[in-house]
Amino acid sequence: METHTRGQDHKRQDFAPGLKRLSSCRPQIRHFTLSTEKVITMSEPLPLRERIDTALKTAMKARDDKTRVATLRLINAAIKDRDIAARGEDRCDGATEEEILGILTKMVRQREESSASFEAGGRPELAEQERAEIEIIRDFMPRQMDASEVEAAVADVVAEIEATSLKDMGKCMGTLKARHQGAMDFGQAGKILKAKLSGKPADDQ
Repeated sequence: METHTRGQDHKRQDFAPGLKRLSSCRPQIRHFTLSTEKVITMSEPLPLRERIDTALKTAMKARDDKTRVATLRLINAAIKDRDIAARGEDRCDGATEEEILGILTKMVRQREESSASFEAGGRPELAEQERAEIEIIRDFMPRQMDASEVEAAVADVVAEIEATSLKDMGKCMGTLKARHQGAMDFGQAGKILKAKLSGKPADDQ
């Protein structure tokens, strides 16, 4: 039971208090309605925030997937907490698309770690629960880049920045995160990048 308690901690850590000072932003009510000024066409993707809200409403109406409802509620709670932090910085529109993708990436990583811990602790049913949540979260993320795509993206950034040593690693990783948030395994990218800049094989890192 101790393993279970540790593994579930991330569900309380998906969002943390972020309001440090009073914001000048007034409370906003979001209306997702079409107007004559802006018509959302089928070719224009809906914002992540709206996609998640819609998915939650649909899941709640269906009443046949408690895991999906619970996971979507956790996502929304994490986004709302980030909104509070953003408004504390006078960013009245709340969390950006990039920040929301960052939240989703963090939630996936936490569940991957918990799943591995449960497997190692002989709790396969809890590991499966974590994997089910991962699949739900990934519904709202870009297609994950495979190893060859990650390596090519790293090579492009190294060439573009003209990086030559490990001291350029921070700048390279910042560029990769700005371009591939939610689609790239940055742990894998970091190993490939370090290998390129140090001249050592990635397996030796």
